[in-house]
Amino acid sequence: MSGNLFLACHHEAPVAVDLPIGQVVVVSRRGPAKKVNQDGALVLQLNGVLVLAVADGMGGHADGEQASRLALASLSSSIAQALEAGDELRTGILDGFEAAHDAVESIGTGAGTTLAVASIDHGTARAIHAGDSSVLLTGQRGSLKFQTVDHSPTGYAVQAGMMEEREALEHAERHVVLSALGHAGLRIDVGSEHDIAARDTLVLASDGLTDNLTTAEIIEIARKGPLLEAAERLVEFAETRMAGLDDPTIGKPDDLTIVLFRRT
Repeated sequence: MSGNLFLACHHEAPVAVDLPIGQVVVVSRRGPAKKVNQDGALVLQLNGVLVLAVADGMGGHADGEQASRLALASLSSSIAQALEAGDELRTGILDGFEAAHDAVESIGTGAGTTLAVASIDHGTARAIHAGDSSVLLTGQRGSLKFQTVDHSPTGYAVQAGMMEEREALEHAERHVVLSALGHAGLRIDVGSEHDIAARDTLVLASDGLTDNLTTAEIIEIARKGPLLEAAERLVEFAETRMAGLDDPTIGKPDDLTIVLFRRT
């Protein structure tokens, strides 16, 4: 088993991890004027399976950082235990959500965290998530193969066709999250399996990306060119939006975490 935890860190440049089935690129950066990055990311490779995750902590700087750290560590441990016991990967991930929820709740300060997970196993990808950290899969030509729905008022409104995605980026309540680990009423969405073909790109991100760029903008950047360069362009675009330099009507300063995977 091998794995890499990226927790409460600040990457000046994206970090690449080359794997037998493709490449992963991770970048996690503090938001403007923030002292602590409450986001975290997980890259876990074991027994031919790849698990990627992003967590976005909430509840004050120290508590949010601790919540995302506990969630990712609990997820990693539960997956390893499940696979060692011969259980299915999906079981290990769901056990990880439950363990992470309990661990975050035990902080006892009202802290919480989102958690978005993508597993890649035998040519298929599956997303499981809680909160408004997102997962999407795009083909090389820009087709959207699947995308999670944010557990937020604006996420549900966009899904129902009641709001355009551009409107959601401008909405005053786009920061509201309706489901989080550590909080009552936790909702976990389990996606179906989707084939992931050569040159497909999987994107996991905290809302530092998705509250600043539309899905179409993310896909257009993520699908093109070397993965490291795509990550750099996404960061540059998001941080430009956060600063209000591109369009002053949108732009939400926040921690930013992106995990990209491209299958070879």
